[in-house]
Amino acid sequence: PSNGKFNLRNIENIESIEIYNMVGERINFKSKFREYTLNQLDLSELPKGIYMVKIYNGFKTHMEIIVLQW
Repeated sequence: PSNGKFNLRNIENIESIEIYNMVGERINFKSKFREYTLNQLDLSELPKGIYMVKIYNGFKTHMEIIVLQW
């Protein structure tokens, strides 16, 4: 579980990030994603729960399940 801040490591050239809830609805979010230094994704503005994150980097799609602290 996390407070909503995630470091994206070992993923280069990130083009886009999509967030989905567990019902499959795409979530609109305003992330403080910084592409150059820490690759930090800030989802702390979302309600607590379980989400799927899709990260596109042009050649691959990385998918992660994240849990925002209850």
